[in-house]
Amino acid sequence: MQRTLGAAFLAQQAWKQVPVSERARICRAFADAFEKHRDSIASELSWQMGRPVSVAPGEVRGTLERARYMIDAASEALRDIDVGPKAGFTRFIRREPLGVVLTIAAWNYPYLIAVNSIVPALMAGNTVILKHSAQTPLCAEQFASCFREAGLRGVMQVLHLTHADTERVIRDPRISFVAFTGSVEGGHAIQRAAADRFIGTGLELGGNDPAYVRPDANFVHAVESLVDGAFFNSGQSCCGIGRIYVHDAIYERFVAAFVDLTSQYRLGNPLESETTLGPVVRTQAADSIRRSVAEAIYSGCASPDRRNAIRRESTGHSISRSASARRYTTRHADRPGGDLRAGREHCARDYGRGGDPPDERQPLRTDRVGVDCGRESRNRNWRAHRYRNLVHESLRLSRSGVGLGGREGLRSWLHLVGGRLRASDAAEIVSSSDLDLKAQERQ
Repeated sequence: MQRTLGAAFLAQQAWKQVPVSERARICRAFADAFEKHRDSIASELSWQMGRPVSVAPGEVRGTLERARYMIDAASEALRDIDVGPKAGFTRFIRREPLGVVLTIAAWNYPYLIAVNSIVPALMAGNTVILKHSAQTPLCAEQFASCFREAGLRGVMQVLHLTHADTERVIRDPRISFVAFTGSVEGGHAIQRAAADRFIGTGLELGGNDPAYVRPDANFVHAVESLVDGAFFNSGQSCCGIGRIYVHDAIYERFVAAFVDLTSQYRLGNPLESETTLGPVVRTQAADSIRRSVAEAIYSGCASPDRRNAIRRESTGHSISRSASARRYTTRHADRPGGDLRAGREHCARDYGRGGDPPDERQPLRTDRVGVDCGRESRNRNWRAHRYRNLVHESLRLSRSGVGLGGREGLRSWLHLVGGRLRASDAAEIVSSSDLDLKAQERQ
């Protein structure tokens, strides 16, 4: 780590003297090398984070497009700025490189995210240290290898670090800027580490976006775009679509078209060309999704195609396509609408328990689409039946090495998905589920 920091600091003293035109030549050679190895780069991407091989080459193309654009734009962007004449003076503003840039990239778009800061930093005369996600370490090595092939050494380097070591690097006086893409929690950690140094930080932090479909929208385009926005990359996108609001006039038609298009996805091995929906990145993420879908179902949502949103083939890292929908009318007569929740990987959460509209007012009607869970006539036996189904799902996942196992794990799981059942009910369900599981094992 210290050797890499020292080499980057020394290399920057020489690199900043290199003309922009020469930096561009070297970076173009990097892009050519990256393109030459595109097949192996795309294949490794599928192995590391599960994106299907049918779509993985798209990130390679996008990375090349971005890199070459930024290289071409650099000469104009870095040009001296004339601030106007003044007698006896030649006045201008010149941009100077900062020094050593630390790029911390995420795994979900490992090349597109990293190239956004690597190429601009190098073109501006900085040296770069790339710390990539532990999920996609070979992506960092591919960057370094292609730059070496382009003839660049010491100027672009790679470090594989723990969180603690990453914080130590940020606090090192040889680091001048940090470009981070990741979670909000990670962004807070970056800020804390850099706070006492007064260095710049670029933070692109994860989230997810809602969408609203107007009655006069291009219907086919809206359906195709929003399904893709919800399910591409198995939903693991920081700007992915997590909730869709649909105008009442086209609600039924939109839900039907949305479900029809999602049914065309093929969940499977990402290394098979027929697969269009791969696994999520880790088992922990898959468990979180299953809990979110279960909670949404309990809160009143239902699969629009009347099938269970937790599909029986969903095991391990793989989560079947699913969507949950609930219709409501707001208190404002001029704002009717529908709510289609895409039951997608890390954004399928029931944000307003019970399907509340965005202004958090209570819905006036909740039984038009899906299961009506708001009726007081639902008794304890009904609630116990629903929880028992959820428990069986958890037991099945536990047997496959995924999810929570054992009586204590089941009680924790029950608490997690709502905590609305009395302790006696939970004990009854766990007990009956244990017996059912033993009977299944005997068979």
